[in-house]
Amino acid sequence: MRFGAWVTDIDDVTALARCGYDFCELSAEVLMPAQSDTDAAARLRRLSALPLVPEVFNRFFPPGASLYRDLDVVRAHARRVSARMERVGGQVAVLGSGPARDVPPGMDRDEALRRLGRAVAAIHEECDRNGVAVGLEPLNHTDGNILNTLQECREFRDSFGLDGVGITADLHHLELEHESLDEVLKVGPIIRHVQVAGGGRQSPTVPGYDYAGFAAALSKAGYDDRTAVECDHWDLDTQAAPALEFMRKSWRDAVTLKRSDELR
Repeated sequence: MRFGAWVTDIDDVTALARCGYDFCELSAEVLMPAQSDTDAAARLRRLSALPLVPEVFNRFFPPGASLYRDLDVVRAHARRVSARMERVGGQVAVLGSGPARDVPPGMDRDEALRRLGRAVAAIHEECDRNGVAVGLEPLNHTDGNILNTLQECREFRDSFGLDGVGITADLHHLELEHESLDEVLKVGPIIRHVQVAGGGRQSPTVPGYDYAGFAAALSKAGYDDRTAVECDHWDLDTQAAPALEFMRKSWRDAVTLKRSDELR
C-alpha cells in the first residue's frame, strides 16, 4: 500500500514529502480548469515540479457546476481537467463533487439517475482517453442527496453499464452512513482509491472510526494500491508524520491478520 494525503495548499506538499509520504492528493481547481491552456501553463509546470506527484485529484467539478444540465459542458470540463491531470502525473479522478452531483429541486429521481448515468459515462470516456481512472465516491447524506453509500454507487454503476468506472471508498462517509464493512468486500475489485480519517474527520490517529476494521476489509478484498488522508482539521507539522506511521502500522496489522486467517 502507498500512502498520501490531501492538501489544499500546494506549498504543503513539501511537508508531506519530508515526512515520507508516497504521493499527494489535490483538488482539481488547482489545475485552473476555467483558464486557457496558455494561462494555466505556469501552474502546470509548478505542479509537475512538486516533490510528490499529485496522483489523485478530488473535487473534480466546482460547486457551481451541474451534472444534470448540458452534457457537452460536462464532457468538455472532464476532457480539460483529465488532460491536465495526466500532464502532471494524475492517475485517479475522485468523482464526489456533491454540489454538482446533487439532484436539482423538483427533478424526478429516476430521471436524475438517468441523466447522472449519462454524465458519468461521458466523464469516464474523457478521462480514459487521458489514462485517468474515475473513482465514483459515495457522499454521506449531509454532503449530498444522491449516491450516499458504497452499495448505492455499486448498484448505480451496474444499472447503467458503467463497467469502466471504479469506486472511491472513504471511511468518513462509510461511518456517517453506518454502512457495513461487508460492502467494502463487495466493491473491492473496483476500488480505485481510498480516503481515510479519524473520528470526526480528524487525523487518522484520532479514535472514533473503525480504522482497523476498514483496513482489514480492504486487505481481505484484495485492495493494495493507494490510501490518502482526507481530514478537515489537522496540523501538518505535528500530525502528518504520526498519521503516516499509524496508517503504515494499521496496514501491516491488516495484512498480517489476513495471512493468519488464510492459514487457519
